[in-house]
Amino acid sequence: AGLSRPAAGHAAKVARATRCSVCGVCPGQSAAAGRLEEEDAGGETASLHKFWHRAGWLVLLLMFQSSSSVILERFDPLIRAHPVVIYFLTMLVGAGGNAGGQSTVLVVRQLALAAAGKESDRFSVRGIVGGEVSVGARLAVVLFLGTLVRCFVFQVRGVECLAICLSMLVIVFASTAIGAALPLLLNRLRMDPAHAGATIQVVMDVSGVTLTCVVSSLVLGMPLTSAVSVGVANATSTPHGRALAGAH
Repeated sequence: AGLSRPAAGHAAKVARATRCSVCGVCPGQSAAAGRLEEEDAGGETASLHKFWHRAGWLVLLLMFQSSSSVILERFDPLIRAHPVVIYFLTMLVGAGGNAGGQSTVLVVRQLALAAAGKESDRFSVRGIVGGEVSVGARLAVVLFLGTLVRCFVFQVRGVECLAICLSMLVIVFASTAIGAALPLLLNRLRMDPAHAGATIQVVMDVSGVTLTCVVSSLVLGMPLTSAVSVGVANATSTPHGRALAGAH
């Protein structure tokens, strides 16, 4: 038995409503095609907005990263007395950026799952940071041993080897904690946590240089105020400087 005329008309309307605008067959594609057309129409504006947003972050990070040269200049006596520390600086800073980047990616992923409602467990900031600190302590020990092996391979011995290995220990531990806290901080400030990926690299560049210089100065017996004292000593070593010192 065929459909009655009203039923046949209703079926035809349903078929037209679900018909694809391209092939005339596939259901449910017409609305999606309309959304794509709307996105294409505003794509240039959205792309320009993303460009300036990203450019602003990169310029800001560039300015912050430039401070590492000031730190190296501040510890110039350490560099002159123990240049081997600087030979390992890229390894130390790179390890900190890598370890911090791992923590950042894991925390951003958990934030995304929590925002999508797919996180089964209760989202705990304290649990996330505490877990990363625990992992960071173990990673620091592993990389400490790896750095020790590399120092022996490159025939670096004594207190200089100890300074480099301890610098690695401190940098990796600090980087995992900072890498876990940074996305949470950006999220708390209503900023995109995805920016933490680039930010942690720059933060650990500057922090890694600072920690390496501070730890090495303490281990190698170089005073942290040596730059000022050396400058004064150089000034008073000249005849004019000795005359001024004698006048006082």
